[in-house]
Amino acid sequence: MVTYTLASIAAPAIAYLVWDWTYLTLIAAIPSLAFLLGFKWLPESASWLLTKGRVEAARTQLSRVAKVNKQELSGERLTTLLVEAGEGEADGDKKKSGGGVSILQAVQYPKLRCNILLVLLVWMLACMCFYGHCQNTANLGSSVLMSYLLGAVVEVPSWCVPLLIHRFGRRMPLASAFLISALAGFIYALVPADMEWLVLVVALMGRASITGAYYITLQYGPEIFPTEVRGQGVALSETLGGVAIFISPMVVYLEVVAVRG
Repeated sequence: MVTYTLASIAAPAIAYLVWDWTYLTLIAAIPSLAFLLGFKWLPESASWLLTKGRVEAARTQLSRVAKVNKQELSGERLTTLLVEAGEGEADGDKKKSGGGVSILQAVQYPKLRCNILLVLLVWMLACMCFYGHCQNTANLGSSVLMSYLLGAVVEVPSWCVPLLIHRFGRRMPLASAFLISALAGFIYALVPADMEWLVLVVALMGRASITGAYYITLQYGPEIFPTEVRGQGVALSETLGGVAIFISPMVVYLEVVAVRG
């Protein structure tokens, strides 16, 4: 959350200094090369190491995680974790060899079907509204750079999302964020266009709240899917979320169509 927002804040500042879109694109893309240069320092997944039989590498990785988080992890406890994880991976391999579990099997159960459908719906709404607000930034105020900067700055309060969901759970903060965003959207639609500052304030309020909902959704979704189909469930959510993102510009520019009509 923090890095995405900081990059969004930096983007209009860089665009102001480098007005040519070609150079701006190059500047935005160059930092990605750092991942290639620092490839060997990127940490590997401990569970993947276990599936490949690299137990000692997994042991080193988990010890490093404990050290960074300032937690004590005894050698005996670490060995127990590795054994349990290894047995879990073995059971997973057996299930895969027997055909595995499909998300289509999970939806046969009414409770699971309801939960999965709700997660997919929430994921699509979060993606559509969040990216819709980002794309609507260009319609706020006379300066697109200033509007974009303000839109990025109001995402900073969403950094408190981990504290909120730790204190109140996922459901209430998620529903509250969606509700505030919806109210801001209705008010935004009713405010006269010549009241530029009020339009900007209401739109930014909506973006701030939907940003919180978006980040909660990214964590809420995987936690609802059963373990056996979590990978498939998240993949399906990401796919449908991508469809919602694809649709979001059409929603944003409905106003242009309405005015021309």
